[in-house]
Amino acid sequence: MGSPLFAYLSEKTESIMQGKDFPFSASQLLKDLVRGIRLSLRNLVYQTALMLILAILAFVPILGWLTPLIAMLIECYYFGFSMMDYSFERHRWSMRQSIAYIRHHKGMAMGNGIVFYLFLFIPVLGWLLAPCYAVIAATIHLQQQRLPMGTED
Repeated sequence: MGSPLFAYLSEKTESIMQGKDFPFSASQLLKDLVRGIRLSLRNLVYQTALMLILAILAFVPILGWLTPLIAMLIECYYFGFSMMDYSFERHRWSMRQSIAYIRHHKGMAMGNGIVFYLFLFIPVLGWLLAPCYAVIAATIHLQQQRLPMGTED
């Protein structure tokens, strides 16, 4: 539901940093919407599978004590992934390119997700600020990485 706002925040942040505007295209918006849904469903399946495996591992002595921490790190990874993807989407990266980049930069995704997660502990204000902060931070960091323009699959 917040995706249009987060896409706008990411776009506006990059526009301010680069001093250029990004033109609106209804056809591109539709493509981005379909891409976003596909990527979200893919990540939902992967995250759910990992959580089910962790639920089973929780019954293993000693390893079970670590499963809550591992579960939190998995969630943070996917939070960070989704916040970084707004920049990839704008640069017309394919899903495959986005996934490959995030796999190569897991720490960046996890770091962004951890700060997002910590913001959620602040009642009401944190719930409003967490996604905004995470999207803006991801956009700034990725701009500093000088992302190349992507190509379609």
